[in-house]
Amino acid sequence: MSVDEEGKCPVDRMLVVTIFSMMLVTGFAFVALQSGTLYDPPEIDDQQSNEITIEGVRRVIPASAGDDYVDSEFVVTYGHATNPPPDGMGNNDTADATTLVEDSYSSSNWYYLLRQETFTGKPAGWTDSEISYYIGEFHETGFFAGYLYCSDVNTAAYNSVRFTLNIGGSWTDAWVYVLFWNGTDFSLVGNFTSGTATDQTFTSSDPIYQRADFKVQVYYGGFDGSDSFDATDWRIEGRNTTTYSAFQTTYLFTGVDFDTYSVEELHVDYTAGATADESLQFRLETGDTTPDALVYNSDGQSDFILDIHDFLNGPECYLQIRDTDRNEQTGSSWSIDRLFIRLISHPPTVEGPPIASGLVDGTHALAQYNPVSVTFNVSDPEGYQNIEFVELGLADNQSGTDHFTLTYSQSNDSFAVGLNPEYVDLLSTNCSVVTLGTSITLTFVFRTTFPCGHIDNVTYRVSVTDIDGLSSGSVSYPGGWTIESRLALVGGLAIDDDVGTPDRGPVDASLSVSGTLCYLGFPNAHPNASLEIALECENVTGSPWMSSDYDAADGTFTILAQADNEVGKDTYSLSARIAGVNYLQGQSEATYITDGILCQDISSPSYIVDSSKTGYLNVSLCYAYDGAPVVAGSFWLEDLLLTPLEGGNWTTSFTPGHLMSRAFDTVTTNTSDLHGIGVVDMNGAHLTMYWEELVCHIEGPLFTTVEVGTNATGITYWAEYYFRSDHGQVYTGTLHLNDTTFIYDSPGIHAYEVAYADGDDEWGVTTIRSSDVTYCIWESRDTSEPPETSDPWPLYAAMAGVTAGAIAIVMVAWVARRTRVPAAQEENLDTALDYLDKISAQRKKEPDENT
Repeated sequence: MSVDEEGKCPVDRMLVVTIFSMMLVTGFAFVALQSGTLYDPPEIDDQQSNEITIEGVRRVIPASAGDDYVDSEFVVTYGHATNPPPDGMGNNDTADATTLVEDSYSSSNWYYLLRQETFTGKPAGWTDSEISYYIGEFHETGFFAGYLYCSDVNTAAYNSVRFTLNIGGSWTDAWVYVLFWNGTDFSLVGNFTSGTATDQTFTSSDPIYQRADFKVQVYYGGFDGSDSFDATDWRIEGRNTTTYSAFQTTYLFTGVDFDTYSVEELHVDYTAGATADESLQFRLETGDTTPDALVYNSDGQSDFILDIHDFLNGPECYLQIRDTDRNEQTGSSWSIDRLFIRLISHPPTVEGPPIASGLVDGTHALAQYNPVSVTFNVSDPEGYQNIEFVELGLADNQSGTDHFTLTYSQSNDSFAVGLNPEYVDLLSTNCSVVTLGTSITLTFVFRTTFPCGHIDNVTYRVSVTDIDGLSSGSVSYPGGWTIESRLALVGGLAIDDDVGTPDRGPVDASLSVSGTLCYLGFPNAHPNASLEIALECENVTGSPWMSSDYDAADGTFTILAQADNEVGKDTYSLSARIAGVNYLQGQSEATYITDGILCQDISSPSYIVDSSKTGYLNVSLCYAYDGAPVVAGSFWLEDLLLTPLEGGNWTTSFTPGHLMSRAFDTVTTNTSDLHGIGVVDMNGAHLTMYWEELVCHIEGPLFTTVEVGTNATGITYWAEYYFRSDHGQVYTGTLHLNDTTFIYDSPGIHAYEVAYADGDDEWGVTTIRSSDVTYCIWESRDTSEPPETSDPWPLYAAMAGVTAGAIAIVMVAWVARRTRVPAAQEENLDTALDYLDKISAQRKKEPDENT
């Protein structure tokens, strides 16, 4: 490596390198523009390199004679750098960094959206007029004009459209047009040129043609019979232009003293505190100006040391640094403080695997629970005093990535946490150092925290660095134990509403929710009484509820919560939080149904019954949430105790013993059901029962006075239910009169009333509340005297409600008076009339209190 006294390359060499780099960049740009298609981002090589890295606390190591810094930029392909080597990362000045910056580039490609190469006939979905098809082409028909246009093509996602047709022919004073569909009609885009068949192309970037129903029309006109054309290979293409950001530069190391030292390492130190949103790839070759051997994938911000012994086989070393994502449109940047190759010998070493103690069951470290001790030895050939820095990392066996690191500095005689201090509590006062000869025995004592997460089968990563900056590199050993940072419920979540079953109860119930919280897979309870245990139900006011009685000895807890104020099924979710993060795993939910009882229906096998009989009523009860039948509890319909049947049906009966109507619309309970629900929602259910009697009516006969031996015709009779005006039912049963003889051969008066009913109507009513009375007089005329014509209706009124026998006595007396029959004496007639007045008043019933 040739340097001047200030450590910089001579001016003439820098000028040559700069001019050569500019020529390469300019030539590349010219070739890319001439290619017809802009640069397409290459595929990223995802192969992984075999590396030994040290990550964690940033350490500034003084440069030694064995440190060869990068000399210059060799080829800048994409992006640019500020403060490039030999400044910036090309020297040991930690305040002098190089920033790698992506620049924007663009590329575009055409994609076939439709291609019809041959035309044996009109393609399906296409439209034509005066077009003929033969030998795989389409042609004019000899008519004056015609056209062909294709089916719809979706060009909405493309910023340019292109139509190409292989066409040839001869036409003079005629035309063959290309038209694009604009959504309303076809717009003229251009004319085909007659001549030998060749591809002719028409392109447009007009947004009006970027649509879901785009199509192309070929239209010919002005043909006179001598004009013709032949066309085939119809193509519609769409073009996408994308913009991407990229960085790619090849750097040069010159005069590298290869194959001299046992340790050959590439050191990349990023600027302290700098972050990156995109990773970087490093490719290294010796003597090859276009290195393609991927040696490391970096996150773009974490320092790393890479063993390059297998790649370093010459004095000229080319290192290509490039971004990994060529699909992004936003530029990224990276800041590298130092980039150098370290060539050293005799590094310190790690002596054997670390030994762990203090593990639960010998295999687990429980977060914030048990302290763990890890002991191991490191040595340096020049004595333990030459050791400066030791790092212990605990990594996941699957990913190999350190979760946290612990460090020891001999110059400060201090233990510290390096990477992710929130993942571990270092018990510094319990750590120890034992020195002997060339070695140091270190014991780190720590307790993991919950943010560390679950690490299955821990892997140790140990490194040691001496005062000259020589390092053992990161040496990995299997730990064989697990970090458990998850909590779990033992036996699930229990809900108690203190009134019934644990999964269902009344609205607004007070709930007691309890459980036992332990480490996942262990009986051990979390020792921190300040653990936040919360119960949440998003539908219930007052959520979340916190536990205030967590017992760190056995993990038990109780939370007082509230049920919903509406019928429904709610999910109560438990969380166990530390610093706002929930570490509860597995089943941590329980459901509770807030419910009510609904009266679905009140019914009766017969809501109309005889006043002397028993009426039966049925009530159907179910739960409001799911319609499940109510089968337990004590319920009353009004004041009648209900007896359970099956399927949520209940029954009762009532026998008033007299005429009555009664409404039933209330079900109550004085003891809760098996779910503790004590209120019944009638849901509009009601029923009116009628204990009925018959009101009987009689009309006729047509003539109240007939001669003996004549039929008393025209007597009609019927009955009505007493509550007919309420329930609207019509009586259809059989009635019986007191007398069914309607022809008499001797003079006399006979009365008729309804005596009884068969009960063969729909409701089985037999009780007669009242009946009208009618009569007929049979008389023998004395032709020597004219008959009397007095009206008998005043006598009807007097007879209302009397028995047929009494009426007969009176009527016989009345006939005897009219005919002057000597069979009855005057005093007997007076006695009969007095008796009629007396019993008529007695036969009138008093009104019933329920009618």
